[in-house]
Amino acid sequence: MRLRTAVLAALSLGACAGLELRGEVTGVREIANKARERGAVKCSPKELALADAHLAFADAELDQGSFGRARDHLEIAEKNARQAYVNSPPEQCAPMVVIADRADSDGDGCTDD
Repeated sequence: MRLRTAVLAALSLGACAGLELRGEVTGVREIANKARERGAVKCSPKELALADAHLAFADAELDQGSFGRARDHLEIAEKNARQAYVNSPPEQCAPMVVIADRADSDGDGCTDD
């Protein structure tokens, strides 16, 4: 009976750790997405790619129940996501949106006038 209780307790603690790590992965993914919006693809592509890759690795490790390895990947992802965010000031890196003041209704690249 004690063994069964110990096993159930260990399993429930593992589930809690997994849920906590999944929440952290979500938070780091939000940082990476904000960096992407600020133009990290242009100004900090290496850090953004490392963050994305290690987030995918962390997800895979969590799916397999390897919480320690997931934590290791998460730490690398967070460091790189934060660096990508810092390296990407939007005034220098964000994609420019051009609004044409002349109509091109047929989409041939020439204005209609």
